[in-house]
Amino acid sequence: MRIFTELMINKPITNAHYEIGYDLSTNRMYLRIKGFWKSAEEVPDFVQDIDAVSGKLQRGFTLVADLRQMKTPPVEVNLIHQESQKAVNRNGLSYTAEILQDKDIVLNNVVKNIARETGMKKKEFTNMKEAEAWLDNM
Repeated sequence: MRIFTELMINKPITNAHYEIGYDLSTNRMYLRIKGFWKSAEEVPDFVQDIDAVSGKLQRGFTLVADLRQMKTPPVEVNLIHQESQKAVNRNGLSYTAEILQDKDIVLNNVVKNIARETGMKKKEFTNMKEAEAWLDNM
């Protein structure tokens, strides 16, 4: 996980549930979701934080979403993820590289469904190196 933190040149938000950072030189946002979010009350500032950080980047920015520590959320929390994706789309997101665990089929399907609802353009990966390389070529 060290490489993820090194890639986030500016890491303005870190807490027990997520990390959000960005790199202006690559016009890229970084997001890491951590653990199980039981309810929206656990992450009251998530959508606002996503909106604020993505608003610092130029339109056409890319996003690396490291979801390897994420646990399958309840429906209420899925709505928060949808709102956060709508926020990055409004702020000019072009493409997202999602890093997922191959073995968590349920979570992978939930993530696909959320992206389908919001129209987020994404590709799934199992490691950071491939995800970054794909975004670098977009």
